[in-house]
Amino acid sequence: QRQMCIRDRYYTRFVAEKLKGSDVKVCTVVGFPLGMTDTGVKAFETKAAIEDGAQEIDMVINVGALKDKKYDYVKNDIHTLKEVCGSDIVLKVIIETCLLTDEEKAVRRPLMLDSIARITEEAARLNVVFAVESVDVHPLCTPELLCTVLDTAADIQHCKVIFDPVNLFCAKDGQDKAYQTAHWSRWLEVIGSQLGAVHVN
Repeated sequence: QRQMCIRDRYYTRFVAEKLKGSDVKVCTVVGFPLGMTDTGVKAFETKAAIEDGAQEIDMVINVGALKDKKYDYVKNDIHTLKEVCGSDIVLKVIIETCLLTDEEKAVRRPLMLDSIARITEEAARLNVVFAVESVDVHPLCTPELLCTVLDTAADIQHCKVIFDPVNLFCAKDGQDKAYQTAHWSRWLEVIGSQLGAVHVN
């Protein structure tokens, strides 16, 4: 599936009209860049984007609310936009992990695991494959966490792993070849037969 993401909402209708009848879906954003727009405003913006022809909405999690530990607010923010999108419009939730501390990332892990479990069920229902990818600065940043995710999915057939060595490269240990060898070996040991794709840069 191909798509074009329109960062500036102003052009959503224009692009949607140009791509009408093609196989390219139109995506646009709401609440960028930190997600700290009022929920009502985001909902209005989402509705307007859909009316303009958007077929996917990319929202940013409310970073300020997350840092204030207002987790119910964050959850409601996402649910409100999902209700506006309904079942026909894809809602993607972006979490700016580069702005979060390790503690704040840890808080999100139960949500991540819950999502993985539900995605696995849906993938099995549709008989399709989905993939997860670990990144050094993201919540899924260690072999142990990836192992937990794969155990949660518990579905070798429908859950695969994208392996990108660059995204897992530890700059601070870049000159330690012994460390790096052990580092890659541990990742590949956890991934095992669920390796779905390798990114080579």
